[in-house]
Order: sequence, then C-alpha cells, then structure tokens
Amino acid sequence: MEYPFQLSVLIPCYNVERYLDQSLWCLEQQWDDDKSMEIVFVNDGSTDGTLELLQSFCRKHPDNTVLINKEENCGVAQARNDALKVARGRWIAFFDPDDALSSGAYQAMCNDYLDNNVDILSFEANLVLNADILPLPHYKGQIVWEGDSKVFFKKYSTSYIWNFFYSHELLEQLSVKFPNLSLLEGELFNMDVFLNGGIRVRRVNCKPYYYNSRPSSLSSVSISEQNIMKIDDIMTALEYMEQKKQVQGDGQMAARIARIQTGIARRLVPLFIRCDRVDKNRINSVREQLVQWNVYPYKTITGGAKDKLFDLLFRYPGFMINLRTLMSRVIRH
Repeated sequence: MEYPFQLSVLIPCYNVERYLDQSLWCLEQQWDDDKSMEIVFVNDGSTDGTLELLQSFCRKHPDNTVLINKEENCGVAQARNDALKVARGRWIAFFDPDDALSSGAYQAMCNDYLDNNVDILSFEANLVLNADILPLPHYKGQIVWEGDSKVFFKKYSTSYIWNFFYSHELLEQLSVKFPNLSLLEGELFNMDVFLNGGIRVRRVNCKPYYYNSRPSSLSSVSISEQNIMKIDDIMTALEYMEQKKQVQGDGQMAARIARIQTGIARRLVPLFIRCDRVDKNRINSVREQLVQWNVYPYKTITGGAKDKLFDLLFRYPGFMINLRTLMSRVIRH
C-alpha cells in the first residue's frame, strides 16, 4: 500500500474546546513540511465549541487534515477505530487533544529513529496533573533498547498509546482494534499488538510528549454512574487479559499479565467507595472473580495489616462512605 504521508496523527475530540488552542498550536509546530504529516480529527459528538475550532484548523491546513464529525458521542475507542480506517500515513501516532508536544518532536523522531528495521518506536512522556502545559524544546535522545515485542512487554510498560509510533502496515496485518471501553482500551490495544512475536521495537529516552492527567468526562452521567461504568469496564478488561494469560505458553509472560491485572484490580476499591449505592452482591461477585483469577490484590491470610485493611474496605465500602459523610458533617459544624 502507498502511504502519501510519513506520519498520521489520530486525535479523538469530545468537549475539549478549552484545550484545543494549545494542542493545535503544538501540532502546527511539528513539521516544516505539511506534506509529511497528516492529522485525523474525530469530533465525537461534542456539545461545546470543539467542532468549530477543528473546522477552522482544517480550513487552514486543507491538504493534510481529515475531520470526521459524529453527531452522537460514541466513545474514544470507536473514535480511534474510525480514525484508523482513513489514516494514510506510513506511521501511526495517537494524540489526546488536552496534551502537548515539544516543537518539532514528531518530525525529529521520524527522521532520527524510524527506518526499515523497526515496527514500533517507544519514547517517554512527562506527566502534568490537570494544569496548563508549557512544553520544553525537543532534545535528541539516545536509542536505549531494541528487540522483540514480547521481550519489550515483559520489560517496559505498555499502559498508554500516545508514547508509541506504530507501523501502519503492522496494524493492518494484525487487524487490531480498540475494544469498546471507556478506560483501559489503550492497554488492551497494546496487549493485542505486543503479544505477537517477531515485532521489532525500538526505545528512545527522549520525552517530547506532555500528558495532562485530568478528570475524565463520560457524557452527562452522574459521578456515581461513571464509577459503576468504570467498574464494569475494569472487569471486562481483566477478563480479556485473563483470556490472554491462559493461552500464553511462556510462564514469565503469564506472570507479567497477572501483575498488570493485579495493579488494575487495585483501582476497584476507590471506585466502590465513590458509588452512592453499592450492591453488596456485586462486590462479592467481583471479589470472588478476582480470587479465581488469582489477581486479588490483598492477601487476607499472609498479608500484613495494610492488606487486611484494604480487604475490609473492598468488602465493606459502605463503611468508608458513611465515615466520609460523617466527617464532612463534623467539618461543616
């Protein structure tokens, strides 16, 4: 297949008007040759001024932008899948519209690190906690690791997708797609990619990407409903990982997946605590399933006081809800 662009940057957008001025400016600073980079935007049913800003940007750069406008919000996973269908770059990058990039970073990395001997490029990122971002100038890093994707999966984190460049040809060969989840969809996407052997990965130690960690927005549902949705999505993701774990012939690989599952399972306690109404049967069902998968994060027999405490919080999150309510009343009075 012919790829008219060197890189396609895929960007799902939902109610991100507040962040677009900076992110669009960052994208404009990535290339001195517009023909080398394509940007695919997906407006995923935004209700603010996101669409108007994207349309203005695309009119300014008509030759290397694509805008997919969806009337209803379908979720970030479907938005990325839609963008993948129309992308025309030899390499694929994913970018979140509330994040930022060092000037010229994408062009420099394509020129310096990509060749016929690599299928995936891995780089590092800076974490910014829900704040305005002031990107530093891009600096050239060093190649610190090269090898097979399965070895990379055991050695490094694959939790995110925005710190990788993927060969477009590779993704087409694998026919990989994002699962329809509101979270962890990127981690499962990467698991589908990296667990295939024979994929050449190159890692560099530069940090051009600025990841803005902020509260997620799940349309207009309540906070409690959002947490219930997250619990369901986490359990779906853990079940998917369990299936992957069971078919691994490599014990080290299976152990690596189990460690990832255990880390994700720890997110369930605060989600249960934040729910206004907690279904005790649901909690017990989740706990029993985690024990069955051998990824329950709290050792109730051999563990110390901390594990036993968190096990109690897992089983009885209503206690923390009542305590939180009591403390808030005490503080108000």
